[in-house]
Amino acid sequence: VGIALLRECEPDLLLTAGAPLLRPDVFSIPALGAVNIHFGCAPDYRGLNTTFWPLYFRDFDKVGITIHYLDAKLDHGAILARGFPAMEPGDGPMNLYIKSVKLAASMLPDVVSAFANGSPPVGKRPDGEGRLFRGRDRRRWHTLWYRCRRRCLGEELPELPERRELYL
Repeated sequence: VGIALLRECEPDLLLTAGAPLLRPDVFSIPALGAVNIHFGCAPDYRGLNTTFWPLYFRDFDKVGITIHYLDAKLDHGAILARGFPAMEPGDGPMNLYIKSVKLAASMLPDVVSAFANGSPPVGKRPDGEGRLFRGRDRRRWHTLWYRCRRRCLGEELPELPERRELYL
């Protein structure tokens, strides 16, 4: 029923955020393409908990969002935009996720307007495959170790400015 309804609507553009992996017969319906908002820095951090993992691995410059085309692989298609929220020493995963959501919302109009002339932007092909994180990858001890580093060992996040990258 969903695919038939989508075909009937004849959309120019499909936007997703937080959706499961869609089949090609779904994301190939829109005339100009299908775009996903991923709350992680793809392709480096694909899948779930992608605000937490770069913090866990101390890969601080990879906390961000990616707006990309959908393709057959999860969080893998050509990149249209990336945003990296400002980071402060007292920030935590949830705070940075909220900052990332706000940043994505502020960047989305620029991305959507790039489709207005009827010719979709090409975007930037991802550099490599990155790592795919599944829900089962994050165990309780990952969270405990991260919290211990922050609270017991006094590890602070670096201060980083907000950054935006557009590939339109």
